[in-house]
Amino acid sequence: MGSAHAHAIRARRFVVSTVLCGVTLASGAGVANAMVVPASSTTPLFGTDCVYRLEVAVPDAQQVTFIESDVDGERPVEAGTPVLPHHGVASVRWTPTLRGDRILVAQQGAARSVPVPVAVRDGGGALCRSTVG
Repeated sequence: MGSAHAHAIRARRFVVSTVLCGVTLASGAGVANAMVVPASSTTPLFGTDCVYRLEVAVPDAQQVTFIESDVDGERPVEAGTPVLPHHGVASVRWTPTLRGDRILVAQQGAARSVPVPVAVRDGGGALCRSTVG
């Protein structure tokens, strides 16, 4: 799981490393802040007809919740069911339902990842394929 690398998993899967609670793990797999996002310099596009894997490296075995919201934090919805990490990584399958500019975060206890901006559009097709390397 390298920082800023995308992997096809039947949908898009991405990891971006950040720091949470002042702790960073080696190999760019930050603590509950290595949030899955597209590795691109522009806001990544996601489709409402696609399924994506959201993934985050975490420091302990507490439950992790992935949250999607408007860019201002309004209209938060859980992006999948809260999960328990496996070998320090929590992941969930996510199908975007709300169109527009969105923010994804992972939360474990009181700690939250850095917000990750994404753009959700209607449809699937090319939006479901990994296009960055």
